[in-house]
Amino acid sequence: MDTEDTSTLIARIVADLARLGHVIDQTVSATPQPAAEPAPQKLLFTAEEAAETLGLGRTVVFELLRSGRLESVKIGSRRRISMAALQSYVSSLGTSQGAGAA
Repeated sequence: MDTEDTSTLIARIVADLARLGHVIDQTVSATPQPAAEPAPQKLLFTAEEAAETLGLGRTVVFELLRSGRLESVKIGSRRRISMAALQSYVSSLGTSQGAGAA
């Protein structure tokens, strides 16, 4: 086999590989990918997690719990704060601060 035949053969192989790569790319992009399932949203929080979620210190959250301004539930010996209680507390901030501003 002379140099010209070897070069032609290599060129043909490279062209075939390029076409094959293009076919593989089209096949992969045409294959439907499964949609990523959203992570389940947490419903109950510890006082520390509630503090982080609200952007407050845990001491403040414990004081809010003691004063009754932030509701919680007791499950066994553990106290948990629901997402609804966090949202209710945040909603109450606007109305309680608005009344004091007048």
